Amino acid sequence: PAMSQLANINFKTNGLEALSCIQCDVTKPPFPREKFDHVFANPPWFDNASTLPPDARRALAHHAAQNLLGDWVAALAAMLRPRGSLTLILPAAAFTQGAAALRLAGCAGVTLFPLWSRSGQPAKMLILSARRGVKSPDRVLPGLVLHDEAGITMAAQAVLRDGLGLSLTA
Repeated sequence: PAMSQLANINFKTNGLEALSCIQCDVTKPPFPREKFDHVFANPPWFDNASTLPPDARRALAHHAAQNLLGDWVAALAAMLRPRGSLTLILPAAAFTQGAAALRLAGCAGVTLFPLWSRSGQPAKMLILSARRGVKSPDRVLPGLVLHDEAGITMAAQAVLRDGLGLSLTA
């Protein structure tokens, strides 16, 4: 509840009154089917074999039970209108599982957008996006390098500090 309240304060402070955050179980959403054009999630992705952080709230936010990703994707996709999009941020190791869950939930045109900590290194995180009820081909986009010798890259700063959106349709 405290994190949801903080998010709502941040929305209002930043002039985003049309947005709101609610607390709920994602697999049992309080919304009807086919309500949204877009849904975004950063689901828990560490498995239970991973070391738990000492903060119980952080552990809950980051550690996933068996098939939680599939359950989340199924519930989120059900909330999408036809041709609506679903976007996930996941560790690179969850790419196969995430793409499979999107397809199983009736989404296609899976788009992979890598997030590199530094240029020339393997991506640790990625953004996956797909659309419900389409027959588009899968795509790999150029992605975003987050850091360079000077610190945060200008491209990453444009997103993180200046509010520039990422194009997952390029």
